[in-house]
Amino acid sequence: MQTSVCRSSSLSDRGFTLIEILVVMVIVTVITGIAVATMPMLVTEREFDREAHRLKAVLELASERAIVQAEEIGFTPEGDGYYFSRYDPLSQRWDKLAESPWQPRQLAEGISLELEIEGFDYEQPRNMPPILLLSSGELTPSNIILADAGNERMLTTDGLSGFQWQDELDDVSGDDQ
Repeated sequence: MQTSVCRSSSLSDRGFTLIEILVVMVIVTVITGIAVATMPMLVTEREFDREAHRLKAVLELASERAIVQAEEIGFTPEGDGYYFSRYDPLSQRWDKLAESPWQPRQLAEGISLELEIEGFDYEQPRNMPPILLLSSGELTPSNIILADAGNERMLTTDGLSGFQWQDELDDVSGDDQ
């Protein structure tokens, strides 16, 4: 007895056509292209946010250190970075702080730092930092602007209430209306 197996041609037995494979490759290529094109922007934005959080945190720590250790701390932007200094009353000069987390810092590439100092009608002494964090808890009223090609954030203080991002202040003042 001879059995013959007859296979019926069904859709499940067929392979993919060349056109179906090409369509899938085009879709994958387009999605990959979009992802690769937006990748540098996401990395840059993440570095900017990290630098913004670090700047605020280290300024708050320096302000707390000034109060707790009863010393005067200064903040100075320099080139593409910034540093903190401490006033030495014996030598009557500002010495750069080298210990972590107040050591001199370089900003990530493409990020810049600007200062707007409020209330300076007189010429600031040459060897004095532009922003002072005093042992009394007072701060130099100022705006610190952190910017890169696509972002700009302003860290501000009125001299009494610590540092806050401008958008946080806008949110609070907008809720009161």
